[in-house]
Amino acid sequence: MNKEDMLTLKEAGRYSNFLRDKIDEVLNMPYGSFRGQMIKTVEHHKKSESFKDAVNEDKEVEYEDETDITVGELDTILELLVEEKAMLAEQIAEGKKKLKVEADGEIRNLDASIEYAKLLRHIASGYYRHFINKKEGKYKDEGQAYGVNVEGNQISYIYEIEREVTLKYNKDDYVKKNKAIKKKADRISEAVEKAMIEKSIKFVPKFSYLDNLEDMIELLRHDKLRD
Repeated sequence: MNKEDMLTLKEAGRYSNFLRDKIDEVLNMPYGSFRGQMIKTVEHHKKSESFKDAVNEDKEVEYEDETDITVGELDTILELLVEEKAMLAEQIAEGKKKLKVEADGEIRNLDASIEYAKLLRHIASGYYRHFINKKEGKYKDEGQAYGVNVEGNQISYIYEIEREVTLKYNKDDYVKKNKAIKKKADRISEAVEKAMIEKSIKFVPKFSYLDNLEDMIELLRHDKLRD
């Protein structure tokens, strides 16, 4: 099997993201400066109806499109991109099936390892962080109360409130837990990265990461995208 026919899983993931971005770009084309390829507009200036000596005119509106890509070419490129992404997704899925990731003596498949690392980081930032950020201390505030003066009249008065906050847990324990869980997530991510670089799939990309839409159209026009 030729090396040129292979992609590592990391490269395949990058290529998949590239294809997704290009598909989105094509889907957005009809909403941008592409009207000249989509519609023909003729204005009928009925001047004589308002002034009998005037001459009526028909004018075709000229749209300043940013590209000379035709509707048919855009359709074809979209179909090729979707087909390419679907075939790539199938090969990536096959490549992941038997791929195992080992970190800290624990073995999981690739997707499970990725999700596990995400979960650990989520716990660190969304749970342990709250315990770490809590502080002990004394804080002053004001309160208002009512009493009766020597004349028997009800009066209000302001007084000082001192709040003393103490933690009911050991913050250092959570600092240690937070560091440990982050380090474990990093080790899993490193193992995932290593596995994705080492594992390859058989796939020959039709496009290059550096291709823009115009480059793809040129390949299409020169019939270089057909198997």
